[in-house]
Amino acid sequence: MLISQSLPFLVSRSLTLKKKVDVHRVYALREAFTLFDFEDESIEDLKMLLIRTVIAPIYLKTEDGRKFLGFIFGLSMQLMKEALAMIKSQIAFGRKSVLEAYGVILFRAWKGIDGVLKEEFEDGFLQSLIEGLIYANSRVLAASVRRVLESAKALMIVFQEKQLG
Repeated sequence: MLISQSLPFLVSRSLTLKKKVDVHRVYALREAFTLFDFEDESIEDLKMLLIRTVIAPIYLKTEDGRKFLGFIFGLSMQLMKEALAMIKSQIAFGRKSVLEAYGVILFRAWKGIDGVLKEEFEDGFLQSLIEGLIYANSRVLAASVRRVLESAKALMIVFQEKQLG
C-alpha cells in the first residue's frame, strides 16, 4: 500500500518541483515500478505521470532522468507504445540537446528490453523513424530524425563492440 501511494507522489513531485534530487529518488526506486500491473485500469494516473516524464526537461537533462526513462520502456507494451508516440511527436520541434537526449534514452530502452517489446521497438518504432527520415517533407524534420537516430546508433555500435570484444 505504501509503495502504491508513494511512487506516484514522488513522480508528481519531481515533475512539479523540477529538482534533480527528486528525479534521483524516482530513479533509485525504479525497481518498485515493476510491482505494478500496468494492464490494470486503476493505474491510469500513474501511467499518465510516467508519460509526462518523457517530455519533462528535468528528466531529459539529468543522467538519472534519462536512465529512468530508458527503464520505463520495459514496464509494459502499452506504456512503451505511448512513450514512443510521445517521443515521436516531440522530434519535429526538439532542440539539439533534447533530440540527443532522446537518442540516449532510446538506446537505453533498446538495451534494456527483450522479446516482444524489443521486436515492437525495432520493427515498429525504429522502422517508422527510418521511413520518416526517408520520406520527410522538410529538411528540418529529416535533420531532427537523423540527430535522434545518430545518437542512438552511435551508442548501439559501442555496446555491440563491447559485447563482441
